[in-house]
Amino acid sequence: MSRIWQEGNYLVLEYYLYDLPTVQHKAGLAGLLLLIDTMSQEGEEPVPEVLKLDTVYAMIRFSKESFHNMFQYLYAAAIEERKVKQKRQGSQPHRTYKEVNAEGKLEKWFVYRDLKPLGKFFQFHYPAGEGKWLKLWQDMLWSVIRSSPKSRTPFEEINNGKDLSLAKKTWASLLKKSKRPDVSLLEDISGSIFIGAQAQNSELVGFQGEVLENLLLHFWQVIVMVYVPRDIKITKNKVTGGLDAERTEIGYVLALPEPSDLEWFCKEYEDFLRRLPTDKNNHYRPQRVLIDIPAEAGLEFIYRLTSSKLERGFSGCISSVEIFHLERRGNNVKVHAAESILPDEGTLNAYQRLMDGKELNPLYKVYRIRNLLNKNPWHQGMDALFYHYDWRLFVKYREETPQRIPFFGLSVWKEFDATRKALDNIKGDGKMDKDKALPPEDQLELLIYEVVQRYIWLKTDEKSPVKYEKFKDNKDEKGKVIYPKEYCEAREKICRDAFLAVRVRKSQAFLDYFTGTICSVPQYLPSKDFQLVSQALINDWEKVKTLTLLAISANSYLKGGQ
Repeated sequence: MSRIWQEGNYLVLEYYLYDLPTVQHKAGLAGLLLLIDTMSQEGEEPVPEVLKLDTVYAMIRFSKESFHNMFQYLYAAAIEERKVKQKRQGSQPHRTYKEVNAEGKLEKWFVYRDLKPLGKFFQFHYPAGEGKWLKLWQDMLWSVIRSSPKSRTPFEEINNGKDLSLAKKTWASLLKKSKRPDVSLLEDISGSIFIGAQAQNSELVGFQGEVLENLLLHFWQVIVMVYVPRDIKITKNKVTGGLDAERTEIGYVLALPEPSDLEWFCKEYEDFLRRLPTDKNNHYRPQRVLIDIPAEAGLEFIYRLTSSKLERGFSGCISSVEIFHLERRGNNVKVHAAESILPDEGTLNAYQRLMDGKELNPLYKVYRIRNLLNKNPWHQGMDALFYHYDWRLFVKYREETPQRIPFFGLSVWKEFDATRKALDNIKGDGKMDKDKALPPEDQLELLIYEVVQRYIWLKTDEKSPVKYEKFKDNKDEKGKVIYPKEYCEAREKICRDAFLAVRVRKSQAFLDYFTGTICSVPQYLPSKDFQLVSQALINDWEKVKTLTLLAISANSYLKGGQ
C-alpha cells in the first residue's frame, strides 16, 4: 500500500503501482514521474527527487519548495488575446476595432483576453514547431475537464502571481497524514481531477479518496492522449437531388494508459511524444486524432505507443487503455462512453493492416473496428447499414453519391482485394500447400465477390452501347483504363438494380434471386468452390446476402482513369 513519512523538512511518498485503486491513479503516478523528469531536464529548480524507481514501485521525496514549484509548473497559465466577429454574451471585450476585409468591406472585431493553460510539459516534448497537439490538449482541458470558472482557479492564481492555494492545502493534508500514517485521511475528489466524479451521487454520498492517492489524480493529464470523434450526417442536396455528407465533432475521447512497468513506460512515452507526426494539412486538428468510434482512440494509442515493438515482437509496457468520451453541452459535461481496451499483438497487427496508408469510409470503419475488437468476421453486422441508409451511399451513382467522404464501396473493395492477394501469395507457383490454404470463411468471401463481379461485368457489357473490348486499351498516363460515359452509366444501373433487388429480399426470395439472376450468367466454379457456395446458401443465407451486397458495392466503383 502507499505510505508517507517525514525526514526532517522533507516528505517521502512511497507508491506501489498495483495497490493503486484505478487506472486514473496509475496513470497519475506515471504522469508525476514524467513531470519530475521533465522539470529536471528543463532546469526548473527546485525539483522533487525520485529516490527509487523500478517496474512497479516509486519513492519520491518532496521539500515544501519543490512541491509548490511542481504545482506551479503543472498549472502554469497565460493570457491570450483572441479576436471574434460576434460579441460574447455577458462578457465585455478588452477592445474593439474595425478593418477592411479581402472583399473591401469594413468588419468589426471584438478582442477578448482569455486565460489558457500553457502545458509546459507538452511544450517541451511535442515535436518542435507543432502547435496543433498542444492546442488540442488546451481545448480539451477547458472544454470538458475544467469547463467551470471555479475549476480554473489554480491557473488564474498562477497567472495573477498569487501563491497557489491548492499546493498549500495539499501540502498541509500530506503533512497531517505523515504524522498519523496508519489513520485513513479522506478528502473530497472533484471532477476536474477524476473523470466522472461528482460532489454527491444520487444517493447523496460524497466522492472521496485517501489524500496520498488523491495527489496522483492531478497528473494523469500529463499522459492523457486526446482524440476527436466525429459524427456523420447525411442530407439531401436541394439543388442536385444527390446526397451530401457533413462531419461534425462530438466532444473529445480521452485515452488513459494503465502502465504495467513504470520505468519502461516513462521511457517509451517520452519517445512516443517526440514521434508524434507533424501535419502539413490545413485542418486545425492533427490528422491522427480524428476518429469515427471512441474505441478507435484506444487502438490508435496502443498501436502508436508500441509500433516500434510490433516489428520485433510485441511486449507491451501497458496493461490496458481506458477511454472516456466526453462532450460539453451547455454548462454540463456528458460522459457518453467509458470502456477499457486491452492490447494484444494479433489485434494491433490487424488494426495496422486496416489503417496503414488508407482513408476509409467512416461507416465502414466503425463496423470494422467493432468487429476487430470483438473478434468477429470483418463484415458482421454491416447489413444493418444497408437497411438504415440511402442506397446511394453504397452504390457509386453519378454525382449523387456523397463526394466529401471516401466511398464505401472502395473501402470494401480494398478488403476483398487484400483477400485475393493473400490467396495469390499462398498459391505461389501453383502448388498450393494444404496447410497454408485460406480459411473457408475467406474463400467464401472471395467466391461471392467473384460471382457478383462476373455478373456485373457481363450484364454491363450487354447493356452498354460501347463494349469493353472497344476501349480496354485506351489508358491514361498511369496505365488505367478510361471508361466511356455510356459504359459507366450502364454499370451504375446494373449495380443499382442488383443492390436494391438483393436488399429487399429475404430467405427463399433471396436464394431464388441469387441462383436465378446473379448466377444466370456463366459462372466457372470448380466443384469444390461450387459446393462451398451452395452449402453457405443453404446454411447461412443471411451471411451470403451481406457479402453479396458488399460485393455489389465494391464492384460499383470503377478503378479507371475516368
